[in-house]
Amino acid sequence: MPGATLEDAKVALSHDWLLSIGGGERCLAIFAELFPDASIYTSIFRPEVMGGLIPEDRVWPSFLNNWPEYFRRRHRMLLPLMPVAFSQFDIGDVDLILSSSHCAAKGIRKPEGAVHACFCYSPMRYVWDLYETYLAGMKGITRYMFRQFAPPLRKWDKLTAGEVDVFIAISDFIAERIKRVYERDSVVIYPPVDCLRFTIDEKARRDEHFLVLSRLVNYKRVDIAVDAFRELPYKLRVVGTGPQMAELKSKAGANVEFAGFVDEDKLVDEYRRARAVIVTAIEDFGLVPVEAASCGTPTIALGAGGYLETVRDEVSGVFFAEQSPASVADAVRRFAKMNFAPLKVRESALRFDVPRFKQQIMDIASRAIGGFKT
Repeated sequence: MPGATLEDAKVALSHDWLLSIGGGERCLAIFAELFPDASIYTSIFRPEVMGGLIPEDRVWPSFLNNWPEYFRRRHRMLLPLMPVAFSQFDIGDVDLILSSSHCAAKGIRKPEGAVHACFCYSPMRYVWDLYETYLAGMKGITRYMFRQFAPPLRKWDKLTAGEVDVFIAISDFIAERIKRVYERDSVVIYPPVDCLRFTIDEKARRDEHFLVLSRLVNYKRVDIAVDAFRELPYKLRVVGTGPQMAELKSKAGANVEFAGFVDEDKLVDEYRRARAVIVTAIEDFGLVPVEAASCGTPTIALGAGGYLETVRDEVSGVFFAEQSPASVADAVRRFAKMNFAPLKVRESALRFDVPRFKQQIMDIASRAIGGFKT
């Protein structure tokens, strides 16, 4: 409760779902480390794909975890039930809730006297900024049902924002979205990158190819990079899988290689070998350029969204102006005439290192316990 100290506080953590390892799950793992006695509440939990990142004995999944595997593997079909899942948790007598949320985790019921700090990756994208994108990828009854459920989900999302005492945005870009959607201010704390893992290797072989590392889905716009390289004399390596794989392969030139899935252990090597990374989507933060920079590898990035905060123009990369093959190709040609010092590139990534993140989270949690609100 306000006025208590963080050292004595009982803490609960909530996270939308635990079905794969991404940036959000890595943030949650740090929260679990910072608060070793905190229980973790989530909608669906598949421990077999988490690789031990999250302590299994501390996770409390919702009733949705008991549904048939068909639904659990297609968790977005269960979006209309997510509010129910989080509202039904009885988390007991806690002083602080720290939610890790881009969907419904911030809707967990807050006990009387508790404070709630939400580490917000974005207001619910499915019903706000990316509503039309998701709708365009649906057909038949799924499309119809999504249109019916979107308005009540928007209402619930905004309503539960009023129960949050402190919003923590992952970037200035998301802080602006929180202000627009929830009409709330927020504190910006950038997500972390493990700069002890992603490092420069002076002995590593730096190839001449450019690298795309992304899920191959429509809104990531990997297609514009593939199209751009049809007109360029360089090689492009595409790492990742997704429903667009076949379409992208069909339009790619002979200088584009599709590597498919690459496991976590090989990511560092992918960054170290590339001449530069290319990122084409509008991202809320943009983790890939920071991981690449930590390895001394610059980024060619769309000049929009979170990339404006994670890439430093002509220091750790260059920008292109629009999501078009011509714009990407122009940026690659400009980049090819420039020189980037790996140590300088890495230096730009150190502001996102893990120790900084831990300290900022503990500071804001302590302030929230003391009564601070946004």
